[in-house]
Amino acid sequence: AVEGLNLLMGECPIIAKSVQDLTQDDVKDFTVVIASRLGVEDAVRIAGYVTKQAGHHFILTDSFGLNGAAILDYGPNCMYRPEQGKKLLDPKQLEPYLPMSDILKVPLSKATNRFFKKAPPPIYVQYRCMLEYVQQKQDDRWLDAIKDPEPTTVDDWHAVATDFAGTQHAEALGITKESCEEWARVYMAELSPVCAVLGGILGNEVIKLISGKGEPANNTVLVDGSALKVWTYLVKEKV
Repeated sequence: AVEGLNLLMGECPIIAKSVQDLTQDDVKDFTVVIASRLGVEDAVRIAGYVTKQAGHHFILTDSFGLNGAAILDYGPNCMYRPEQGKKLLDPKQLEPYLPMSDILKVPLSKATNRFFKKAPPPIYVQYRCMLEYVQQKQDDRWLDAIKDPEPTTVDDWHAVATDFAGTQHAEALGITKESCEEWARVYMAELSPVCAVLGGILGNEVIKLISGKGEPANNTVLVDGSALKVWTYLVKEKV
């Protein structure tokens, strides 16, 4: 079906393996790898495989309810040419660079800036808790939204999220039983308008990465559908 949509793509190989069994040889020939529905360990491992190749890039992305997020690992030597009107300036390196492993290690209590002084944006907090939940529960039930979360599901979410918050030394994350009930309801809900917006943004990022024209987004992309807002946020430990 993909080949039929774009005849210039050529053959699109299908790798009949589980995510856990993927090796570096499986991904080494792909300039850009975009993945979703991964836990923390698989995301770090595959990002390491991809970005070990010079000029290769990895994007982890998911949508959940009205929100969406992407964590970007473009490799240590991502070069681009800034645009000034229609003129392309001299190549420069995208900075600062944090690999996927370092981004996910940054304590949420230190992933702050002058606008978010006590904790990062709530959407990023939600996404990190979601990744942690998937990692701990190895939950692959991403197909349908939970319309009425069962108490056990909400309790599981609350236990994982509060435990994760404790390891992050962040008391201002706003994790409550009510927020966990909402997260349990929407973390498997992929709404087509949100997917279209996030997919379009990341598609544009891929074009910039391949062409080297224009400054790519760095570190993260966050989508807040209720506020009709999309922005990047630098997840880097504040010193």
